[in-house]
Amino acid sequence: GPLLKSVELVDRYKGKQMQFIQQKKLGFEPHQVVAITTIAAENTTQIDALMQGCQALSTVSGVCRAQTFPGKEASVRTLSLSSNSENGTELLSNRVTSGFEKVLGINLLAGTTLPQKSPTDTIVHVLLNKTAVDFLGSTPDDIIGKKVECNLGDNAYVCGVTEDFNAKSLHKAVGAYAFHDAKTEDRRFLLVKMNTTNLPETMRQIEHVFQQSLPQSAFEYTFLD
Repeated sequence: GPLLKSVELVDRYKGKQMQFIQQKKLGFEPHQVVAITTIAAENTTQIDALMQGCQALSTVSGVCRAQTFPGKEASVRTLSLSSNSENGTELLSNRVTSGFEKVLGINLLAGTTLPQKSPTDTIVHVLLNKTAVDFLGSTPDDIIGKKVECNLGDNAYVCGVTEDFNAKSLHKAVGAYAFHDAKTEDRRFLLVKMNTTNLPETMRQIEHVFQQSLPQSAFEYTFLD
């Protein structure tokens, strides 16, 4: 009857909706990316050993340290046109290391990734997404090398621009987002991009590296997808 027909239509609609959500471009590639918790590391030597050990695995294609990752809470700052500007917009920010764009599969529209920073370097390097650049009334090419007001100190400059990506949810509009290398937040995670046909075996290898590098820590991880 009519009721059955409407149930069928709802089911078909739900199926189409799921298909749409799966096909909708996230702007990043979560497949085979794992976030490993490193907050219990005793020193940077342990984290360096973990990074190098993971990079040495043939089934690992990229590694970076990160404060957070898409789908998880980020720090909230304000992006302004100038230091005395009243009109700012909310800026989600994430302290990461270079190579994050390869791990997350985020395309650069202009500029470069974060440099390998020396301990004496006082410049803060920032990568803004396209939405942030649009808010500033600039273009990806023009904003490279420009100073940016985003609560990351007086020495923050744009080194690159990324494509927009969904950092929160497909039900929310993309907002302004920044990756940076300021010494502000803890980088709690090691993000590892794998390229493997045997995920359980690769995860066992990563766990072995983790136990060797951070012997006092529990192996805790989340898959981004």
